[in-house]
Parts: sequence; C-alpha cells; structure tokens
Amino acid sequence: MQLNKLALALVFCLGYITSDILNEINFSLISPVKADVAGMDYYDLRTDYDFKKAVKYLIEDMVEDCNISGYADREG
Repeated sequence: MQLNKLALALVFCLGYITSDILNEINFSLISPVKADVAGMDYYDLRTDYDFKKAVKYLIEDMVEDCNISGYADREG
C-alpha cells in the first residue's frame, strides 16, 4: 500500500514537471478547442434554437431515462 502511494506521488510529480517543461517551449499535447458551427461561436450557439434542439435530441436519445429542460445560466 505504501509503495502504491509513493508510485502515485512520483508519477504525479513527473507529469507536473513534464507539463512545465512543455509549457516553457510552447508545446501543447492538447490542441485548443473552439465552438464554431456554421460561423456561429459559443454565444451564438447558446441562443440558437435549432442547435439546442439537436443537442437535446442527441443526449436524450443516447442517455436512457434522460429528460432535458431549462437552460444553462452559467457562463463558460
């Protein structure tokens, strides 16, 4: 058990150090994500009825016993 905790701490530290080194040389393993559909950005999509309807349809179809209602009141 003690060895597992030590190994986990070591892996975490190595990942943190690797991340710092990659950030210093402006290298990213994960590319930036942008919400852009048909020329609409995030704010446009939040108010687009057809986009909301499509997302609702997909989620309710994929997740059993899921019912979506209301709106997102949190930014970002």
